[in-house]
Amino acid sequence: MVLISFVLVLVATGVLVLGLLRDGVALVYLSIACSVSAGLTLGVAVKLAARRAVSPVSRDDRDATPPVQDPSPDDPASPAGEGAATGGGGAEAHAEGAPPQGSP
Repeated sequence: MVLISFVLVLVATGVLVLGLLRDGVALVYLSIACSVSAGLTLGVAVKLAARRAVSPVSRDDRDATPPVQDPSPDDPASPAGEGAATGGGGAEAHAEGAPPQGSP
C-alpha cells in the first residue's frame, strides 16, 4: 500500500508540472486529487500496520530470551549443586569471599 501511495505522489507531481506548464486548471485539480488519494492510502496503510503490531504475540515477545531458571540443588552438573551431591557445600554454604567449610 505504501508503494501505491508513492506512485500516486509521483503521478500527482507529473500532472501538476504539466498543469502548470499548460495553464490547465483541470490538471492541477487532478494533481490535488492524486495527492489526497495518496494521503488516504498511506493513512490506511498506517492503520493496518498498527493493527498488526497489536497482536496477542508481538514481535518483542517472540524475540525475547526465555527466563533463566534457577539450577536445581540436586543436579550435580549445576554450579549450585556441586556440593549438594558430594557434601562439600555449594555456593550458598559459605559467605562471599570466605573459604568453604572444611577448607584450611
